[in-house]
Amino acid sequence: MNIFARHNSYFGNYRNLEMRTKDAGGREIQNFVWDKTRSKGYDALTTAGFDATFPWEKGEAWLEASYLNLCGKDYLATRVLHGIRVKAGVHSTGLEKFSYDVSLGYGNYQDVKSFRLTENKVDLRSRFGYRMNPVGELYLRADWTFETLRRDMSSTASMLWFTPGYRFTYDDWTFDLGAKVDVFIGDVARTRTQIAYPNVFIGYNLLNGDMTLYAKVTGGAGLNAYSDLVLDNHHFTPLYDRAAGSGLLMDTSVERVNASIGVRGHIRNRFQYDVHTGYSFVGNGLLDGLALADPDGNPYPFPMPALGYTKYHLFYADLAGAWISDVLKVDARLSIRKTSLKDSPLFAPPLVSGGIGGRYTWLGKITAGLTLDFASSRTAKYAPDKFYRVPGYADLGVYGEYDFNSLVGIWLKAGNLLNMTIQQTPLFTGSGIWFSVGVALSF
Repeated sequence: MNIFARHNSYFGNYRNLEMRTKDAGGREIQNFVWDKTRSKGYDALTTAGFDATFPWEKGEAWLEASYLNLCGKDYLATRVLHGIRVKAGVHSTGLEKFSYDVSLGYGNYQDVKSFRLTENKVDLRSRFGYRMNPVGELYLRADWTFETLRRDMSSTASMLWFTPGYRFTYDDWTFDLGAKVDVFIGDVARTRTQIAYPNVFIGYNLLNGDMTLYAKVTGGAGLNAYSDLVLDNHHFTPLYDRAAGSGLLMDTSVERVNASIGVRGHIRNRFQYDVHTGYSFVGNGLLDGLALADPDGNPYPFPMPALGYTKYHLFYADLAGAWISDVLKVDARLSIRKTSLKDSPLFAPPLVSGGIGGRYTWLGKITAGLTLDFASSRTAKYAPDKFYRVPGYADLGVYGEYDFNSLVGIWLKAGNLLNMTIQQTPLFTGSGIWFSVGVALSF
């Protein structure tokens, strides 16, 4: 059994933003920049709970339970979100002819401050496999999510996913041939034109398995639960929905097809890498945006943050690598995203983003690290010659940790050492250089 407690928080100032107009060859670009003033705010996330496993000869059961508390305040709203999550599962072990992996989870989340929303969410995940021969397996994944929202808003939605497939190997080849089917049941307005998606993977091993060339074609839909949106963006509130009038709560993201090719592997068990490129057709993608007026057409004094769904094509490339040894860990990633969103009021993903970080451990007690995360600017179009731009950034940080023993340690983090106005979420930014200190407890 493991008992855990985690707390991450920021208490201080947020930089206030203003729009600064720039004329770029007849195009009016409104840049969101710091106006040299600040406002008070905070963002605090606490989780605590336990997990336990119960093994036997041919299987294992497990249980997780946790409590979550998210408190936040920014220039738009004050939030207190309570969450209780319980999850249990059972799976087979070993190379039995029949395999299974089943889990059931329940979550209850309550927004109780500026907004009054209660979410109940149930997740069922399952995979069943039948080994037809030493190199082949027939399998079926069956998943279900059910969610309700009550109090200030009332809505219900659920999704079912079925993924049958056959996985087998032949010499140095690996094949996973399957398909996905989803069924949506709910009372939110949605546009759906597809319920079946490919789920295919083909790999070829080289250098005695140290390198794999691969190609895959996938797709699918997912339900965007309220709690998922909040935990992904702590500033997200129902105001995002009301600002844009988009009806985005409990809608689904849909990727009609995603095809990619790549190479991955390792060198001497120290260096790991994965490089791939591909194309995605997003039928209903959730992106950041701005609302300039309310649903009745009344202009806002200053643009409001919003989310919205749209259809677009995406060409992408990703590079990831890591060096791992007993004392040194270095990882790097680079992502390139080129979309078809040329005349959209939504912000496309950054064209270039990524990061690099490293940690060195001395005597098994002292750890020091350095990180650098970056992203290029993002632009949204709101009129024929009028654009809004979120600037790019580079976030330089350092990390230090000292472990007194296997149970207790202290750590120190510092970030944004370049003192930039970083908007990972449009219209929200911290206060520049920041420091954080904490205690790590393990039982």
